[in-house]
Amino acid sequence: MISEVKIEMLLKLIKAKKITINDIKNDEYKAEVEKRLNA
Repeated sequence: MISEVKIEMLLKLIKAKKITINDIKNDEYKAEVEKRLNA
């Protein structure tokens, strides 16, 4: 099960340019973050 809090944290880090999508190792989280960024 993916954590909503973790998704939000990852989105904040990406928007702050601290990490990139490619830094996310877990495929489930990567897919969800990509989906939300492109929404």
